[in-house]
Amino acid sequence: MKIGIVGLSGMSVFMTCDHFHAEGETVTAQSLRREPGGKGYNQAIAAQRLGAQVFYCSSCGDDSDGQFCRREAERENIVSFWEIVDHPTAFAHILTDSNGRNRVTVYRGAADALSVPFVHQQKTHWLDCDVLLLNLECPIPVLEELLQTGEEAGIPVILNPAPALPLDSGFLHRFSLLTPNEQEAAILLGLPESTYEPIQLAQEFVRQQYVRAVVTLGRHGALVLENEHAALFPALSVPAVDTTGAGDCFNAALAVCLAQGKTLFQAAECAINASAYSVQHPGVLHALPTDQELDSQWHPITPSILF
Repeated sequence: MKIGIVGLSGMSVFMTCDHFHAEGETVTAQSLRREPGGKGYNQAIAAQRLGAQVFYCSSCGDDSDGQFCRREAERENIVSFWEIVDHPTAFAHILTDSNGRNRVTVYRGAADALSVPFVHQQKTHWLDCDVLLLNLECPIPVLEELLQTGEEAGIPVILNPAPALPLDSGFLHRFSLLTPNEQEAAILLGLPESTYEPIQLAQEFVRQQYVRAVVTLGRHGALVLENEHAALFPALSVPAVDTTGAGDCFNAALAVCLAQGKTLFQAAECAINASAYSVQHPGVLHALPTDQELDSQWHPITPSILF
């Protein structure tokens, strides 16, 4: 199966500490690591390792960080297309505490310069895909270009709406599947800032006439909505070392399964297993499983039917 992915590519610096900063506090890090990353970049590598042939499109600067991103994607056997622009390559700082929680700061840089004409040049590759997986680290015009390509060719287009932005509902309804986390779901649905039970989110998706959605709920699992039916998949109980990139791993596994022709429920079970594997390992790229590694730690999951 073939999956098309577009996204931000940049250098990530990871540091671990005992706790996050209080105001004015200086915290000493216990470790330091550098690796390339970005939502689309992580998803591309995760999908490739899970057995897909990935076509990946991104932009970067003509600098050492951009060269490193391109080199690592090539090592993963990803077919990638790079628009080299006159901006520094994107950069992210990820701080992880002793409970595996993380705080991320991103400089987008070259990612904002990815252009519609460059993406359009790769149209023959997008038309060869079984699924397109998009996210909001891309310029919106690029997403519109790929969404239209998918619609015209009958290719399912998944939107992982992260980082969250308030978007036009007509635009959102055009996607085959939305995969927000619970905070992103509330923003997309236009709900007041609050905490919502999974069934409340499911009911609101139905009320607003969304056909398919998968909402990641962290340690509470995932909410799956399809054709006015909703189910709650519990999370697997595993020791979390680092949650960075777990959502990217989840989305990649979901896309791979759907490209294989599996049902949304089957895909959600696989995605939860994949993200559970990833959180047990430090960093992002090192934590992304191959299909063999995922099979070796597979746990069946029985969902609860909400309605």
